[in-house]
Amino acid sequence: MTEKGTQVVYLTATLPPTLQPAFLQTAGLDAQTVLEYTRGTLEKVLVELVAAKRRKYGPGAQIIVYCPTVDETKRLARLLQCSAYYREMGSDEEKARMVRSFTLGIEKLCTATNMLGLGLDAAGVRVVIHVAMCPLLLQYVQESGRAGRTGLDSDSIVLRACYATKGGRVEKALGYKLERPAKEFLTGESCRRIAIDKHMDGRQNRQQCELGESKCDICEQHSSGTKRQAVEEEQEEPEPETQADTAAMAAEEQRKDLERAMVVEERRVEIQQRRRTEQAVYELERLEQHLQRWSNACAICMAIQANPARHHWKECPKATKVQIKLMQAKVTSMHHVKWEKYARCYYCWAPQAICDKWEETSIQGAFKTRGMHMLCQYNGVLQQAVAALLAFQQPTCTPWLEQ
Repeated sequence: MTEKGTQVVYLTATLPPTLQPAFLQTAGLDAQTVLEYTRGTLEKVLVELVAAKRRKYGPGAQIIVYCPTVDETKRLARLLQCSAYYREMGSDEEKARMVRSFTLGIEKLCTATNMLGLGLDAAGVRVVIHVAMCPLLLQYVQESGRAGRTGLDSDSIVLRACYATKGGRVEKALGYKLERPAKEFLTGESCRRIAIDKHMDGRQNRQQCELGESKCDICEQHSSGTKRQAVEEEQEEPEPETQADTAAMAAEEQRKDLERAMVVEERRVEIQQRRRTEQAVYELERLEQHLQRWSNACAICMAIQANPARHHWKECPKATKVQIKLMQAKVTSMHHVKWEKYARCYYCWAPQAICDKWEETSIQGAFKTRGMHMLCQYNGVLQQAVAALLAFQQPTCTPWLEQ
């Protein structure tokens, strides 16, 4: 196959180094052109990193390890002996239970896919580790924002793979799936916040980490270099201070303290606003996931948590005639529900931010209809779902009613 020019990838977990020359000769490969990837490096680095952060912040600190795939999430959870959180891990109730456990501080460490991103608001998270950089910078900002929610020092770390070039030089892998802002964030030689502010807030004049902000790794390095340079250049002895000089210095220090306090307060307000926005986005995403699931199945089957089928609820074999009649009455009663103005789509009840029939205007938070030709993608889904839950208020429906 190699002679025919067909691309071949060799995968092995059991080939010892002593047998590699024989394998290369049999396969007709040149040892100088072969790139080897051995396992164990990521695992070792991750275990040591988690241990180091626990020593730094104490055993009570919580750590999240974000992984790019479900398989990686489960594998690293076994390595770290912690919980793994991903879409297929269980029912919505089990996922909610796990999130509550982490939010309350019972769980100290977990691996997760981006499913956990906006749904977690734990005060004890001090470290967020990304096994690989997120394709979207927005996703990275949301996930790294899980750390330091109470204003305490925290770390956000991205692990990057390295490879050796043919010339023997070690390079950091970038990843071909990253969007431009994510690449700028990783490869920039100036402050990391420049790429974030430019992409997230449209700010163009950011130069470095500012007063009241924790320094990123690049600004930390520049700061250390500046301090060393200042020490080396200092040659003259300071002149004796007068009483006026002392008073002026005290006033200046007081002014700086006030300025720092104002910056910290502004940052606190900004964080709170961003947190509310993130939470609203998360709730919309969760609702849309539920609507998508309910739109593909019988409302009665979904309500009683039976195996969902695509038949119409009026033809559900799991419901009696009396139950079908009750369901019909509940569906009819949905037309009498009163809503606040602009609280939902008039036709399908879904939030206007979700419904295809609506589009956002230039005024933040305001929507306008696209026209009568545009249909709601979830027409009738929410009404039937609520009606089914009201008609079948059994213990099995409690999780749905809570959500």
